[in-house]
Amino acid sequence: MALHSFDHGSSIGVQPDTSGSPYIWLACDYRSLTPGTDPNSHTICRIKYQDGGVLDYHTSAGITEFKVGLSDFLDCPRLSIDLLDMNQTGGQYNQKFPTNAGNSLPGREPQGMAIWRTSSGPRLTFGFSSKIAVDPDEFQAPVFYKSDLAG
Repeated sequence: MALHSFDHGSSIGVQPDTSGSPYIWLACDYRSLTPGTDPNSHTICRIKYQDGGVLDYHTSAGITEFKVGLSDFLDCPRLSIDLLDMNQTGGQYNQKFPTNAGNSLPGREPQGMAIWRTSSGPRLTFGFSSKIAVDPDEFQAPVFYKSDLAG
């Protein structure tokens, strides 16, 4: 499926539906809010996956947008958010599992990780952005997985 004029696709979500016909959740309105500033997304959208289909954000019907924000919850306790110390620098980890997944991709840029549930067990998946053409820019979104993380 080809998607045109959407954001660059980091952290795409897949919502299972009927076999071979899931919904795709992604950032959608890649634009600047103020002239002269870098563009980014301000909404997410949900679209029905269609093998071989083509959607353009500006001209296609069937794109449902949702504004994202926490403002509706300001008066509610948000322990998972309010108590986070976001000033930490990181650098610590319990165990490291390097991956060579996608090393052969042109312009390999990690975009997200998720768990893929299969009948043979869970798989840790890695999504990448891979730039395959310029003028206009064209990207693929390959997904790789690991089912065994033994050191």
